[in-house]
Amino acid sequence: MVEKADLAGFRQWLEVLGYNAGAVRYAPARIGEWLAWAEVADHRSIEAFFAYLKTRPNRNTGGGLSLASLRSYQTYFKLYSRYLLHSRGEILEVNIQLPGTEIPKRQVLTKKQIEQLYAATGDDAYGLRDRAMLAIYYGCGLRRSEGIALKTADIRLESNLLYVQRGKLYRSRFVPLAKGVKKDIYNYLTIGRPMLQKGELHDYFFIGRTGKPLKKSSIYAALQRLCKTAQIEPVGLHALRHSIATHLLQNEVPLLQIARFLGHSSLESTQIYTHLVDVPL
Repeated sequence: MVEKADLAGFRQWLEVLGYNAGAVRYAPARIGEWLAWAEVADHRSIEAFFAYLKTRPNRNTGGGLSLASLRSYQTYFKLYSRYLLHSRGEILEVNIQLPGTEIPKRQVLTKKQIEQLYAATGDDAYGLRDRAMLAIYYGCGLRRSEGIALKTADIRLESNLLYVQRGKLYRSRFVPLAKGVKKDIYNYLTIGRPMLQKGELHDYFFIGRTGKPLKKSSIYAALQRLCKTAQIEPVGLHALRHSIATHLLQNEVPLLQIARFLGHSSLESTQIYTHLVDVPL
């Protein structure tokens, strides 16, 4: 349950982050409406409040609130959820679906399919790179661009951490390295990568056949080859990120911890995985 927080703090947070005057004025006011209406300020009362808004008379037209008005309320609630997370570490789920805001379908592999991908990797330098690819995109949950930009210095094996220098919106973060993930990365760095480097001097983590940094299209193609060998339907790199998020949630890892692991700026991005927990293991 969320306490009826100080709306002045919410307004100040919006101002500091540079939101426009309309958001600064109306977001606290709309949240204030809900807090005054609800007996208990939690995600269930948000759903009930939106049901009420859909039938509440429109002051201008006399009918119910327009879809545009409902979407503005939805936006303000997501901002408020982000404010609570950043300022207090509190989680307020906002799972309101309106027409045009449906959750997109996401590819998620089962744990068995992930095992099949690992089993499809070879024992040569390219196989070690493929296992490192799975370690980075599944084991660490990185975005495609984050993995491509990864440098060898970003791997902090002594601390069991991976440093993402430029995540989405240029936010940096540290990602913990599980034991198996660390082993695959270590084997690639000490055995596979030196064999692929071929005299090329650079510090990019992923290397292609010519020794130069691996391109996005090439690492995608490497995953497609693994899928074919593993005899599973082709998926993109982001499916590996979706899969680890879903598997963590299935293992009852707290949503806030998963959000930090993935580098999400708000829980609204992480909450999509709550709709995928029934995916077969």
